[in-house]
Amino acid sequence: MDTPVFHRTKDIRPDVGSSSLGNPFLSVSKGKDKETEDRTAEKPPEGIYSPRIRLEYRPPIALPAPFPRILSVEGLHLYTGSTIFMRHTMNALYSDLRVDIRHARVLGARPPNGPVVPPFDGGGAVGSNSMNGQRSMREKSLFLGLGITGAGRVSKANVEWEVNCTYTFSPTSGLILLHTIDSIEPTPHQALFEALGRFGLVGRGGGDLPGVGGAR
Repeated sequence: MDTPVFHRTKDIRPDVGSSSLGNPFLSVSKGKDKETEDRTAEKPPEGIYSPRIRLEYRPPIALPAPFPRILSVEGLHLYTGSTIFMRHTMNALYSDLRVDIRHARVLGARPPNGPVVPPFDGGGAVGSNSMNGQRSMREKSLFLGLGITGAGRVSKANVEWEVNCTYTFSPTSGLILLHTIDSIEPTPHQALFEALGRFGLVGRGGGDLPGVGGAR
């Protein structure tokens, strides 16, 4: 059963530079400490993400070839690189960026009669069915509904996006193993994905991820 955490708007603007979960893509720090904070934000936070973390997004309308149906990056290095790219791009195009957590809930383990997926975070053989069942019961994920607002630096027009994402935790290490962007409204322009592709930040999608599931 899903466990509701809260359902309210929360301004996390003062913590945007350091809040990896609430807002891994934006940094709106200003003033003389901005350079120091930017250097800190560009270092992957310790103790949060698995080295094998995967970021996935399935656009509502399939992008033309050669883009895969599911856009993804895998590995902490590429994950961090994609967040840095997005943060600098957003800050270059928009000012007064603000992130509100509008919805949040913890998703529990699969029901006992549900499918058992061998969830592990690392190498080695998968254990017995009983061990897999225990790991399945430990599976947890966190859903966040975010509101992002700002103003165009050139047009000065107000902009707003609604972003829903889910963080899936490894049942063995407790680290974040999968970051799924469930939806972005309005949908990002294709030019954004083309830019990500030029920087090598768009990988294949739909492959198996131990402990999370297979193709979507």
